[in-house]
Amino acid sequence: MCPEPSATITLTDVQFQPWSPGNFTTTRFSMIEPVAGFSLQDETLVIKVPAGQTVKVIFQLPDPDYVLLGVAFNPNQADVPGSRLEFPEVAILRTPPVSQLTLTDSSLKMFSDVDFNYVILIQQVETGQIGVIDPDIINEPEN
Repeated sequence: MCPEPSATITLTDVQFQPWSPGNFTTTRFSMIEPVAGFSLQDETLVIKVPAGQTVKVIFQLPDPDYVLLGVAFNPNQADVPGSRLEFPEVAILRTPPVSQLTLTDSSLKMFSDVDFNYVILIQQVETGQIGVIDPDIINEPEN
């Protein structure tokens, strides 16, 4: 059995803003090394893999002043049954100096025309304040 394809996205240059409606933390996204099926367009992660091909997306935050807390998803279509089918697993490592969040993307064909808005929750270690990073994921499972 082949390992699942994975892409590592590094979050740098954090401009922390405590969360409030419409107030987001900004950061730069970069891919450590190119991976077939994954691309970054600004803060949008585009995943193009065969339908049903499970992939891993690893977000790393190498700034010890912040830790990753979690992720929340919202599909761009009201009739979509939810994101737990598309993103069934999320794991967080908070060991300094790098905080890491790994999510599993199922690349299900039923979501081939759905874009998922998502936010990544971070915490400023010194103050305990919570911030929100607001990028996008576009899933384009191929037949």
